Amino acid sequence: MIYKINAYHIMDKSMARKLITLTAMEKRERNALKQDDFKNILVHKRKILKEEELDKFLAECMSEGLLSKTGEKLQINFNTSGVEVTIDMSFSAEELFQENPVEQSLPDRMLDAITSSGAATKRETLDRMKKQLPELQYIDNTVRLGSLMNDLFINYDDIKKEISKNLKDLISQN
Repeated sequence: MIYKINAYHIMDKSMARKLITLTAMEKRERNALKQDDFKNILVHKRKILKEEELDKFLAECMSEGLLSKTGEKLQINFNTSGVEVTIDMSFSAEELFQENPVEQSLPDRMLDAITSSGAATKRETLDRMKKQLPELQYIDNTVRLGSLMNDLFINYDDIKKEISKNLKDLISQN
């Protein structure tokens, strides 16, 4: 079976964690958050998001694993005590959903491609990456991830082209 890489919006995960934490802080029962809680706090009370942006935000949070849905309740999948939220926190939806995201490193993009394909979680990928090609102690993580993507039947032709272009540029400079 060949996995297809799912398309997804680029969402700033640290801002998303702050918004989730902000909502949880204003609710007494943090493990019983509902979509209406996010709507009341983030849309109406704090006016951080618009109603149409809230659905996109919650969908992205669930696809990124920050939230999970059990019945009507939304469960937080990270430790909110480690997230620092200021009283006067404010930002726009444009900052939350970036059109031109900050350039990630090649291994980070490869890791995101593996997890978005559904073939493995980040933790499983990192564990398998450590075991990939163990006899080659000094091998680059990009090569390990490429090998893992190949083993998982994930198409990464664009990444291969970028690696070969970077290699050609490096060789031509010397």
